[in-house]
Amino acid sequence: MHRYQSASSTDNASDAYAAAAAGSRHFLAYSFFFSVFVNILMLTGPLFMLQIYDRVLRSRSEETLAALLVLVLALYALMWLLDFARTRLVARYGARFQSALDAQVFRAQLTGTGAAPRPGALTATRDLEAIQAFYASPALTALMDAPFTPVFLAAIYLFHPWLGWFALAGGLVLIAVTTLNQMLTAGRVAEAQATAETAHRFADNARQAADLIRSQGMLLPVTARWMDTRVAALSRTMSAVDWTGAFSTFSRAFRLALQSLILALGAWLVLAGELTAGAMIAASILLGRALAPIEQIIGRWPQIARARDGRRALKSFLSDIPDEPPRTSLPRPSGALEVGGVTITAGPGRKPLLYNVGFTMTPGEALGVVGRSGSGKTTIARTLLRLVEPTIGEVRLGGALIAHYPADDLGAFVGYLPQDPMLITGTIAENIARMSLATDSSMVVAAAKKASAHDLIL
Repeated sequence: MHRYQSASSTDNASDAYAAAAAGSRHFLAYSFFFSVFVNILMLTGPLFMLQIYDRVLRSRSEETLAALLVLVLALYALMWLLDFARTRLVARYGARFQSALDAQVFRAQLTGTGAAPRPGALTATRDLEAIQAFYASPALTALMDAPFTPVFLAAIYLFHPWLGWFALAGGLVLIAVTTLNQMLTAGRVAEAQATAETAHRFADNARQAADLIRSQGMLLPVTARWMDTRVAALSRTMSAVDWTGAFSTFSRAFRLALQSLILALGAWLVLAGELTAGAMIAASILLGRALAPIEQIIGRWPQIARARDGRRALKSFLSDIPDEPPRTSLPRPSGALEVGGVTITAGPGRKPLLYNVGFTMTPGEALGVVGRSGSGKTTIARTLLRLVEPTIGEVRLGGALIAHYPADDLGAFVGYLPQDPMLITGTIAENIARMSLATDSSMVVAAAKKASAHDLIL
């Protein structure tokens, strides 16, 4: 271990997702706890209907009706408070989850050992937002309510076994529809998302090369190519929407049909003297409540699938980030810049981009590197900045390996002007100050004057 490297360890990037998920997990526990009482209180309506038909109408007691009405309104108010509380809890869990990973994901998107971004880097932020949106949507509460479907089916069975078996059969059909929906739409949804992402990347690349496109008369063909990509993405999106819509509308119509059928079955049992009118109405309401979460899951399936895919992609992306050990800040370098036998290859069996490059520069010296395009001039600069790690050899600044400098510290010691310079969104002063929030304005002016840019800025 290097003498300046700390022996303590920090959370690895690959552990960041698990840490963020566990950080506020008690919010989910409380939400599910509230879901138990919310679903129990869902029995209020059917039981109220049962009492109205079987007790109030028979006894013609206004006092009983008033007491039941007050009790029902109080229970509904309690259910609203609990449902609102769990909605707030899951939404805040999603917000905390995103906040815990935002900086980690953003930094990971900006790190790399080459010009090409890591797999998943372009979509990592959108993946994180998709997960957060899922936690703030009714899709999650529907998944929390789904385990209580058997409870409502059992309650229907208590009214009459025939009603219970009928409700169970209807629930199994909807579960089969949900499974079929997942099997037939998952690929289409993923394909639509991938095609849309391709269109986004094409548009981003075109914007970066706008001057080249216009100067070379490529605007029309590039626009046509982009439109082809957009049309393909839209076509696949419509295909996914059509399939999801077909299953969603079928599940809704099927649930309504089941409620009518169970009402008819209940009426037949009432005529046969095996069921009361109140139980007939209550069974129909309970069936609708039992199947509602399944119907909502089918309708929200694209969002659920997007969050699931985003979770998988984000975990994979973060797990690919190399662990950065903690480093102690080194003093400002004042010695020589030494490059010793640096060789860089693009991969096994590939021709080296740089081969056995070495030189030493003392303070006050300047070095110009001349060569044809593609000869490795930019690669040398990227190596000195630790943007590219040498395959063989080393780079030292002030006697210390540049790999031993914390990345943020090294950036403060080394200036770099890329081949295609661009400003980060913000003021010119913020760009000069390297986006620092605690920089003296006099230092910004001094830096601009030193670069002979002060008059240009004014």
